[in-house]
Amino acid sequence: MIDGLPAFPDETPEPDWKELRVAAGGAMVTLRRMGDSLTCVVWGNADDALVASWGRFVWACAAAGEGVVVVETGAVSASDFAQLSDIRPA
Repeated sequence: MIDGLPAFPDETPEPDWKELRVAAGGAMVTLRRMGDSLTCVVWGNADDALVASWGRFVWACAAAGEGVVVVETGAVSASDFAQLSDIRPA
């Protein structure tokens, strides 16, 4: 979904998108954009597979935008987050 509307898997969102929803292992991951920040939310039971999908989404967003991930101890780079979370991009 793009901003609450159905979308095809190969559809590219408009540059001013605010929310993307992506199916991930039987659950839903939502990316919300506000200014220069993204929030990554998971919908469903947070089993190991869903937590791993969420981690890959967070890592990919930080890596693509050359940004940071805010964790309990503060902001970390995408590569540091990958090591902390044992992320192995698919």
